[in-house]
Amino acid sequence: MRKPADSGLLSVTKAKDRATMTSMVHGIFAQSTNIAKLDIERDGSNSMFPRRSTVHFVHGGGVAVHIEFDAESSLDRDGIFCMPWYTILNTDACLSDAFGLAVGGSINPHHFGKCTVFADSFDELCETLRKAVACLDSGEAYDRDREAGKVVENGTWKERAARFEQWRADWQAERVEIAA
Repeated sequence: MRKPADSGLLSVTKAKDRATMTSMVHGIFAQSTNIAKLDIERDGSNSMFPRRSTVHFVHGGGVAVHIEFDAESSLDRDGIFCMPWYTILNTDACLSDAFGLAVGGSINPHHFGKCTVFADSFDELCETLRKAVACLDSGEAYDRDREAGKVVENGTWKERAARFEQWRADWQAERVEIAA
């Protein structure tokens, strides 16, 4: 089993280290010039995962990620950390290839709304997050041509949400009709 050999051997198995790692990651995201949401879910706040801390970040342009430090995760214990980047529902944003290069991953080629990458150490995680925030804040993370194509093909996020609400209302009415 590989042990993280960085940042003074911080370990997700120690509550104090999880708190330190969470604070450090929060600090990186706090440097963004365009924060829509930034919060921490601390150890013990989730009864299903009492030894997990999570930092939730949503960039103002519509890209989000949550970084977890979970004492029960074999990957986290080995010092391997997941960064599941995604576009939020109430946006038309699409990720650019430049963002993929910045974080060291590839953008989902079908909807351009996801990019999941892993860091092999806590230091690598922090460095990748710094690059991601810089790319997001500069606007390079967003591909306006892909966004325009998505809107032409599927409508804006507001139009898609309205279609979904109509579908849901029709479905609920159908369920009531069948039950009667």
